[in-house]
Amino acid sequence: MQRLGGYRLTKGDRLSGDHLVLERPASQISYLDHFLKESRHTGSVESEDGDIEDNRVPSIASSRSNLSEINIDQMNNMLRHASKHHQFITRTFTSPTKCNHCTSLMVGLTRQGVVCDICGFACHLSCCEKVPPSCPVPPDQTKRPLGIDPTRGIGTAYEGYVKVPKTGGVKKGWVRQFVVVCDFKLFLYDISPDRNALPAVYVSLVLDMRDEDFAVSGVRESDVIHATKKDIPCIFRITTSLMDPPGTKNHTLMLADSDTEKTKWVVALSELHRILKRNNLPNHTIFRARELLDNSISFTKTAMSGAIIDPDRLVIGAEEGLFCLDLDQNEIARVGDTKKIYQMDYIPEEQLLVVLAGKQRYVRLVPVRALDGDDVEWVKIPETKGCLSFTTGPLTHTRSKHCLALAVKRQNSSQIILYEITRTKTRHVRLHEVILPTLAQVYSYLLGGKAVCGLSEWILHL
Repeated sequence: MQRLGGYRLTKGDRLSGDHLVLERPASQISYLDHFLKESRHTGSVESEDGDIEDNRVPSIASSRSNLSEINIDQMNNMLRHASKHHQFITRTFTSPTKCNHCTSLMVGLTRQGVVCDICGFACHLSCCEKVPPSCPVPPDQTKRPLGIDPTRGIGTAYEGYVKVPKTGGVKKGWVRQFVVVCDFKLFLYDISPDRNALPAVYVSLVLDMRDEDFAVSGVRESDVIHATKKDIPCIFRITTSLMDPPGTKNHTLMLADSDTEKTKWVVALSELHRILKRNNLPNHTIFRARELLDNSISFTKTAMSGAIIDPDRLVIGAEEGLFCLDLDQNEIARVGDTKKIYQMDYIPEEQLLVVLAGKQRYVRLVPVRALDGDDVEWVKIPETKGCLSFTTGPLTHTRSKHCLALAVKRQNSSQIILYEITRTKTRHVRLHEVILPTLAQVYSYLLGGKAVCGLSEWILHL
């Protein structure tokens, strides 16, 4: 028996790239040492907890509880429910959490997965039916390897801390982030500067290894002219695009703790990418970005809003005014006068574009015929001067009619006004209004006829 990187490799065992499911201890270094040494062999690896040397901070991305940390009451509770079925309840996690069954991240802001109320087993809702039914799960069925299964493309292979450039580039400094390599994607999470802070639950950036332009490499001094000389050997770069047709490539810089750690990141990600390409996994990309305009068009630099009219047309609101892009004819046309457009929304059923425009921030209703060059009047709603934000949606009592709800700034308060969109000349009828003792900052329509106003304090039923 040979000991490698915190693992025991029994004679005859092989590590196969075709069926690579790597057991990963909490130690980042142990996992990478093993991965880099053995990933090009063939066979399988078995892990024993007693052989794992944890010389780094414990992983925070796994939700499985350590039995040694369970108190007596919890143990008694588990014994009382021995041999019974799980009692799963929906749970909201406040930091990145992995499924105990498939090891993939449970991504989302709220209600990301379920947890057994008895034994604490956490998993995706879609995985709970595949979990061994006995509660608690028998020890011989709880040890699932952490790693990406290339036959299905799911699982978590690696996680660790890096630094990425602050907003404004390397010259502004670096900020710490938590990175999880899961399902052949890199998930980047922000971390609060507070000491011992956990990563945020929301994903700040996702880099897909299925991207045809995906590549990882070190950098030269000319690539990072604002970096210090001591940092350059520790910096690596991940290249992606996901543009159709291929456009300017996106380069994400990452700063590892040391030159050695940087090398391990580069080699490990390159090897995972090689395995991905070799297994020819299907690409489940939901959408692909397409470059329509570059920054040589002046108004793209000041664009503030946009809306899709149909498959061939979209509109952009900028400081210079409203513009219509005809994708079929490859033409750009200005629509109406040159008022600054702050916000817009399109109601297809009414063939109506709603815009918040001008220095005095009036809401205007624009018939879609205006995009074809027809001489049509924009309907200005007089009482909307000083509008902060608006939202549109169907009325609750009839799905065939739509409403416009907006928040208007008043002295030390906000006025919420609700309109019904009609087919009359004015295109609107005032229905209701409410005064809030604070300024509205966000206004959005929800399913079920509710509008959320402010941050979280106000919920209005339309």
